[in-house]
Amino acid sequence: MTASTMTILCAEDEPELRRDIVQELRDAGYEVIEASNGEDALMAITTLRPDIVLCDINMPRMTGLGVLEQVRASDEEHADVPFIFLTAYGEKSDLIKGRSLGADDYLVKPIDFDLLLTTVRARLESVSRSRRRLNSHAQQLERQLADFLTNGISAAVLPSGQNLHELLVDPNLPDCLLVLASIDAYHRLTPQFGSLVAQRVLENYLETFGASSGGLPSRLFQLESDVFALLVEGSHDWDKISQRVGSLVDTTLEVTGIRLPITSSIAIAEYHVGDARSSSNMLDDALLALRFARRDGGRNVVRVDDPICDRLRIMEYIENNIGRAIDEHQLFLAFQPKVRMKDRKLVGAEALIRWQSPERGLIAPGLFIPIVERTGFVDRVSDWVSTMPPRAATLFPRRGWPPKSPSMPRAPNCTATSSIASRRR
Repeated sequence: MTASTMTILCAEDEPELRRDIVQELRDAGYEVIEASNGEDALMAITTLRPDIVLCDINMPRMTGLGVLEQVRASDEEHADVPFIFLTAYGEKSDLIKGRSLGADDYLVKPIDFDLLLTTVRARLESVSRSRRRLNSHAQQLERQLADFLTNGISAAVLPSGQNLHELLVDPNLPDCLLVLASIDAYHRLTPQFGSLVAQRVLENYLETFGASSGGLPSRLFQLESDVFALLVEGSHDWDKISQRVGSLVDTTLEVTGIRLPITSSIAIAEYHVGDARSSSNMLDDALLALRFARRDGGRNVVRVDDPICDRLRIMEYIENNIGRAIDEHQLFLAFQPKVRMKDRKLVGAEALIRWQSPERGLIAPGLFIPIVERTGFVDRVSDWVSTMPPRAATLFPRRGWPPKSPSMPRAPNCTATSSIASRRR
């Protein structure tokens, strides 16, 4: 591909710097899309599908890290777009978080434009090579599988989730083990290798998944296009079955002589007759656990029990309601007195962020603060926190406290996170 056929997204909230970067890229022959905040950048990535993204880390409305996390978590083709972060700080925590989310490179401000163009050119050439290789590979596999015979386990004939639900609500259900499995990034197999290869991968996967029962009486079900269930009835050595299923988390399947690395997300639930937890809730609990297992690219196993389910339900509630909590002023600051030990004199107070939910009661900050960061609500919470010092200062004299501003949230877990604090500096 030539430069003129490649599209670059430049997401930078500083207008002058964005203008200079865009001009350099256009002079080099690239088509450039501009975004001035994280939300616009995410929209451009999902709708315009650039070939590469240059993205500032600290932007209004959504951080660059938040944009990258949502892109990488997507099931769409754009989930693999190369990301180059622009940072003025080079903070180690940002670098580590970005790398863990799948950032491809970093450029430190002030930008060296020669280095910028060289980095972009190298990344785009890598994209071109990958596309050529995948297209060639897909064509070869299509030819090899022209006479493909679907003689393995076919997902098309598997019973559905409704059939599984009917079994689980049976009052005479014996002890059983329920395993849900999903092939991570299965949706990418067809665009990369063709539908026949994807079908063969699925059949090989289901054969391995079904065999993990070790020959014990079991049944396979298809819950979604890429989510499958294995139900093993009766009291058996479930730990051995779980170990065999766990091998699918990171495995390799061979298709017509080609070895393909495959990763999975897995949820494992047990039911014993007489359990306080109803078997009718078993499938819903396992599906919730699988949803969290699939996070951050998957490759994870979650074993379902009451404490895990309670925690996952709270996390699901937080994700669905954190925006409403901010809008409806459910967040508040609790002021913790600071006392000098030698004379026990009150010298100030530390402000701690708390959430009083009308449905869930008091929610621990250790649960909701990480979700605030991950879901892109950091700026809104930071803006709210920044309005608190003047209000707090007026309260202190009335309560006999020293007339000074409180120490505002900074520490992770008990107050706010470092990224929230950084936006107040």
